[in-house]
Amino acid sequence: MQAQDAGVAQDRAILGSALATDLGGLAAGGRGLSPVAHWGGAMLLMAMEPKRPVLWSASGPRVATFDVGAGGLRRLGRTPALPGMVRALAVGDGVAIAVDGAVRSSAWLIDGTDPAWPRSVRALDVGGPVTAVAIVGRMAVVAVRHEVVRLDLTQLDSPRIVGRLDVQRLQGTTDSIGAVALLGSRVAVSADTSGDVLVLDLDAPSESALRVRFEDVFAQRLYWHEARVYAWTDSAEVLVFLPDGPDPRRITWIRQQHSSDGVSLVVDLAFEGDRVYLAWLNVSDNTVQVERRRWDAFGEDEFELEGKTPALPHPHPFIQAYWSIAIARSPAAPLVLLRAGALYVVHETGFEDGAESAELASGLELISDAIVALDARPGLLVTGSRFGVVDLFDTRLPDAPRQIGRWQTPFGYLRRREIRFVRLVADILWIGVEDGFMALDITDPGRPSLIAEHDTDHVRAMIVDRGRVLIAAGNRVHIRDGRAPALQSNRPPLALANGEILSMVVAGEVLWVATNLAVLEAFDLREPESSQPIAVHPIRGGSAEAAMTMARGHLVILTGGAVAGASDVLLVLDVSRPDNVLEVGQLDQPSASPNIALSIRPPFGTLLPYGEGVMLAHPGAGAVVIDLRVPSAPDEAAVLPLPGETAVAVADGDGVWFGGLMGGITLVRRTSDVVRGSQRAWLPALGAIQR
Repeated sequence: MQAQDAGVAQDRAILGSALATDLGGLAAGGRGLSPVAHWGGAMLLMAMEPKRPVLWSASGPRVATFDVGAGGLRRLGRTPALPGMVRALAVGDGVAIAVDGAVRSSAWLIDGTDPAWPRSVRALDVGGPVTAVAIVGRMAVVAVRHEVVRLDLTQLDSPRIVGRLDVQRLQGTTDSIGAVALLGSRVAVSADTSGDVLVLDLDAPSESALRVRFEDVFAQRLYWHEARVYAWTDSAEVLVFLPDGPDPRRITWIRQQHSSDGVSLVVDLAFEGDRVYLAWLNVSDNTVQVERRRWDAFGEDEFELEGKTPALPHPHPFIQAYWSIAIARSPAAPLVLLRAGALYVVHETGFEDGAESAELASGLELISDAIVALDARPGLLVTGSRFGVVDLFDTRLPDAPRQIGRWQTPFGYLRRREIRFVRLVADILWIGVEDGFMALDITDPGRPSLIAEHDTDHVRAMIVDRGRVLIAAGNRVHIRDGRAPALQSNRPPLALANGEILSMVVAGEVLWVATNLAVLEAFDLREPESSQPIAVHPIRGGSAEAAMTMARGHLVILTGGAVAGASDVLLVLDVSRPDNVLEVGQLDQPSASPNIALSIRPPFGTLLPYGEGVMLAHPGAGAVVIDLRVPSAPDEAAVLPLPGETAVAVADGDGVWFGGLMGGITLVRRTSDVVRGSQRAWLPALGAIQR
């Protein structure tokens, strides 16, 4: 035993040294883990180059380029994955700046001189977290808290800071900057907590300051086109003013539209010459329509409607619509519309005669909203979003999954029913929602059909074991035949005596259930008439838990403290004798995990068996591999950072799919990897990923 422990310790030391060199992937004697692809994301941003028909689009941690010169859309290239989700994107002449997601702490300079090979040049050190960015040509401004930093990007390999303006000191305000727009040496900035927009000349700021105040609204996005500044507000309306006009503070509104068909809100703008293109979302029927208007300086309304496209259905729930509708236009290219993750080219004839004249761009799709549920079988991946959307993907080409079906849960009271779990049993897809469970027939994955629906208490866990589906709801476990969802069960539900269920796992014919009162209860599944536990044991370490699995014959639980600030603990339990559960090991705060008791549901993390250990899908860290070859001393072997605040994971062949709370899915696979001329070491006994 001492020799084995020494060998494991040596493996761990080698691995730790390798990971200190590069955390881009995990290697195993040339067979390790690395993220090979990422699709979608809760945000998808677009911007068009002004002098070339090149469209830039940000999805998840990547930025892609498209050619729109021939009136269609053709993917040119995309960057490697950036460290975080892209939350802001600005494009100039062959250059872009992408702003990192979580705290907007990083801005990445991307060279698109050759649009087929966009490359991330460097992270920009501007002295603090970037909150907004704008580019005109090769000049850029970034907002860093309450400062505007001016950048010269003429030489992309050596960008220069050529000015820094403290707006707070200039205006005597305590606000940080929420949005920026640039025109020459002049910049418009909005405050993030008031209705003020400031227009400044960066060459002479004290002499040029113009303050425009909006009542009861906040400018969340700013556009500066020719002589006009457009402010998109938190009420989804647009305010327009002319900084150089005879009355610079005169404001023109593009307000919400009210009609018999419902209420429409502006969700994005694009410009070309004296025209403005407006994307409207009808909140009543969830449709999208684009209008083209011409500026008329002498008309009463100041914008003359020239035409509009037909209304297009938009499958995303209204609450997520702002993040999945966008438009882009430049003098060099036609209008491009993003709708529900698909890109369209809209020709001018589409506005003039009302004809449907949009062309779908292949290869870029937005994975729905916050991914909180995953399941997979060979060739098929199913995702479930917090807002009730189920997507089905053909994964026979895993590096290029193709969406083949979509289904939405029926409306609940005042809102859609939140999906908690999805589980596959042959051609039946079981779905757990807040207030029940249902089953879909996916014999034809492109046309899922509802075949059964059952109401129950809040569903908190769902597992499949040898064709049985076990659904935990409240303090009961319902057991159903997974292949016959329409049949009622003759078996009474299993009833807990100590609190409500948080998660469960099957070991042989024993069902282990963890409750919110820090208790483990065991049930014998071979006793169809019995609904009482055969054993009850306390869980040390907290009264909440986020994940549980069986690995190497042990029960592994990630527990959370009962109060804010309490430590999270990974426990390893010997459950070979249900009447005598033994704690054999623990690991405190795996990857400095956040407090689980106060975190959002459903599952805040997922544990998967992984070779001789477990893999944790960790919202803060990514994929965390924990070595259990010495159960009494579990060890955090490695961490693979992943985008999107990963919450759920499912094994699929030699890879793992991860779903993000910010949307999007990431595929991680075992690959051959070389770093600095030598292959990185890996724990030799950590074998293939297990399902």
